[in-house]
Amino acid sequence: MRKNNYENGVLIAIAGARRSKALELPAATSLARLWQRQGRKDDARQVLDEIQSWFTEGFDSPDLRTARKLLNEPSGHHPDLGMRPLIAHCHLGLGKLYRRTGQREQAHEHLTTATTMYREMGMTYWLEQAEAEMRASE
Repeated sequence: MRKNNYENGVLIAIAGARRSKALELPAATSLARLWQRQGRKDDARQVLDEIQSWFTEGFDSPDLRTARKLLNEPSGHHPDLGMRPLIAHCHLGLGKLYRRTGQREQAHEHLTTATTMYREMGMTYWLEQAEAEMRASE
């Protein structure tokens, strides 16, 4: 039996309240798959981008592999992005690091690159994160 939007949302909320990313990941992946079938590809990509970024280990787990596979599926709005999301995340991370260490010029350079890449890829959640870092660095 397939879960609907409401059921998936409830599962994600429960897992989030329990601070269990391992439980939240399968629910979010299921919701993203449903949204992709409904044509809500940007929403699906956003939820998967956000969830996947929480993990620092276990990258070969079946749930993370499934999430990555969904993220990498070409859609009508996004070409095959390859390594570009990872590169943009690296620029964002470097921008944050440079900002926190007071190196404003380097921070601005990396944050500008990250925002440009996120904008080009249509990764609106991460674009908002990078733009917030840009504002904080000014």
